[in-house]
Amino acid sequence: MTKFIDCSLTSVSDFKWHGAVYGSPAVILNTLRVTLKEFEEAIPLCFLHPQWTNYRAAWLKAIMSCVRFEHFAFTLGVLQSNIKPVLFNSVWNDSLGMYD
Repeated sequence: MTKFIDCSLTSVSDFKWHGAVYGSPAVILNTLRVTLKEFEEAIPLCFLHPQWTNYRAAWLKAIMSCVRFEHFAFTLGVLQSNIKPVLFNSVWNDSLGMYD
């Protein structure tokens, strides 16, 4: 049995889908688009690459043009590559007393 551990002290980190999670492929694609856009907006600018403001317009255009799930994976990879590595360090969890 897997135990869910909430590492956040606030509800800000709760993941929320922004749209319908059931329906036609067009509805699900739109939900993915909006959710990724909202996810990106939730990341403070100080944790993103200094040039992200220049890349963001092209990234948003790529998100809106996604028609296959592989395209979403690519655009999510682009976002991940523009997040500063400090967010992936274990020190964030270690400081909360969460040890595996």
